[in-house]
Amino acid sequence: MGEDGFLSSVKQARGHIASPTFRVDLSDFVNRDHLLEDVKRKLGCSLDRFAEEVANVGVSYVLFDDFPVNFTDAENDTSAEDDLQELVAIILEFCPQLNVIIKTRRAPKRPTFPVIEVAALDVADLRAYVLDHEKGGPDRASTATVGALHRHTDGIPTRVDQALKHLEVVTLSELLSSNTDLMMTTPVGGRFHPALVRSLRELGESSDANQRRVFSLLKALMIFPQGERLSRIKRFNLNAPFFLPHAEELLDRQLIEVTTLQKIESQTSDTQARTLVVPRQTRECLREMMEEDEFRELNQKAAELYFGDRWKSGLMKSKAAYRFDNPDCPIGDIQNAAAIILRLFADAIEHDDHREIERSLGLAHSFAGTLIDGDHFSGAVNFCEQILPLIGEDSDSDHRSRLLADYGRSLRMIGETEKARDTLLDVAEHPFPSATRQIVLVSLALCYQSLDDSDGAREYAQLALSIDKHSASALQAQSILIRLDDNAPRRQQRLAAHETKCRKQNANVVANNIAILRARESKDETQIKKILAPVMSLSSDNKDHYNQTRAIIELSQLSSTLGDKEMFQLMNAYYFLFNERIPSLFDRCHEALWGGFEARNDATNLFSLFRYSSLNWRLRGHEEFEKKYIQQLISKFGSALAIETSDRSPRELAYLKARANAAGLLAAPSTNALSSTARKGD
Repeated sequence: MGEDGFLSSVKQARGHIASPTFRVDLSDFVNRDHLLEDVKRKLGCSLDRFAEEVANVGVSYVLFDDFPVNFTDAENDTSAEDDLQELVAIILEFCPQLNVIIKTRRAPKRPTFPVIEVAALDVADLRAYVLDHEKGGPDRASTATVGALHRHTDGIPTRVDQALKHLEVVTLSELLSSNTDLMMTTPVGGRFHPALVRSLRELGESSDANQRRVFSLLKALMIFPQGERLSRIKRFNLNAPFFLPHAEELLDRQLIEVTTLQKIESQTSDTQARTLVVPRQTRECLREMMEEDEFRELNQKAAELYFGDRWKSGLMKSKAAYRFDNPDCPIGDIQNAAAIILRLFADAIEHDDHREIERSLGLAHSFAGTLIDGDHFSGAVNFCEQILPLIGEDSDSDHRSRLLADYGRSLRMIGETEKARDTLLDVAEHPFPSATRQIVLVSLALCYQSLDDSDGAREYAQLALSIDKHSASALQAQSILIRLDDNAPRRQQRLAAHETKCRKQNANVVANNIAILRARESKDETQIKKILAPVMSLSSDNKDHYNQTRAIIELSQLSSTLGDKEMFQLMNAYYFLFNERIPSLFDRCHEALWGGFEARNDATNLFSLFRYSSLNWRLRGHEEFEKKYIQQLISKFGSALAIETSDRSPRELAYLKARANAAGLLAAPSTNALSSTARKGD
């Protein structure tokens, strides 16, 4: 919500929609004396005269805009923040019907008035917003669409409004291709706050070497939409490294934000890695000020950082810090990498450079395959959905077909089975190399198996075997055919024998799939543990994270008491499923973790787990799942909801209260504070 929307909502809620609003720009605020002079210059009268006039108007509003929170008047050793608040208090006493809103880009350090943070929508709130929007509705509130809209808009309501309006005349893929983060050409026509433009120009045009280094850091950071860690881009410009003071100045100027990766039972805030993020408005403003050649050079530097020095050959050799084949690779890194590749491809298309098109598509296929190797199936789906619409259906047919195959395989893994089947059928006849075609056919057989189509599963498994009877894919095809055996005792015996064969041939993924199937069909707890032991033994090198996730969930069902090792493994499984959005496994993993924390009477982690799971359920449109767990928390820790204290950050408790209120399970908070709360906005 922008300042206009916020003001309008406040005035409408109070019945003051027709009341006048006065705006005073405080972007260059120094101290009280400076403000008095500045008001006189801008309004043509002194502040006391202005207050007298406003007092005679009746109900009115004053917006003190863009106040610089961090500025301190060193000469008097007095905070500018305190100066302004004292002045506002004086004015309010003189003008009892006046409402004052102070707009800043950062929360004040010592507020004497209530603070309201006008923040972007998270993914779950965005879904609710789209559902209720006049240009939205259920058709545009699916998990995939909402996720894409959030990446496109950063959850900023005014941008969401604009995106939904655009969707009336363009497709979602066409809309996403217009994302300025993914474009190489310079966007034009943006509307930016004058204070932001002024701050960027001051840095960019400074003759001071240190200020130029600070500006270089900002330009490097804006290449990464999800931000980067200072330690990882320290040598982005080789012999002109970035240091902590450079980042601190950007933070003081409110040109970057700092985020941390939050986890259940995470380390303290002092030990969590910090990611420096350039907000979208700043990225877009800076992008318009930058020449296209400079932006291209920065993107190529980012490509070398993420993909290694062979990226220009269409190959990936990522550094240890950017291992996309590692299940622990952060989703932010995946999204940054996707943006880099999409810019490379868009630039090649724009200049009709066939050599660069070939290289960037080769890199795209390598990236998608690496994500699949790392079990980042949702990341692969999102990337393919971004790049495939940019590839002409007639040209680059081989690259397009390879990416479609990656797309279909990834769709199957996140449960989009019918869509996966249809995608794979489109490329089933493409002249792939034998190994690739066999993988496509096996994936199709698995799709049909999941859809309970035995004839389809048998047909494509047999087609796969006709290509090569000795590969790992052939072993998978054979296991599909064995599963079709209707004789249960014989099927179990054949599966056990085939699992042994697969392990001898080091086809551990196939063997693990078989082991999990055998465990699910067994009723003997001791036997289940024995069957799943080889799956879990691979956890040290993370060779098959997906099946280890499935296995620990199966094992957690065997006992109501889980040890520390099992809880640790479950938490790792939970993080994986939270990012991959695999609903059935996620819900089972949540239930197992909940039972473990509940048995330990661990309020801190129960509150944290509820917050994450609630977001997942709300995004899927299953708010009803929350009610059971809210009731349990109220029953067990009701006193904590009455007294706002927490061993962790208070946001978990605040979130629980908000969701309990939304579900009608907790008395709504008093609205008596509305008038004072609306007097100051952040």
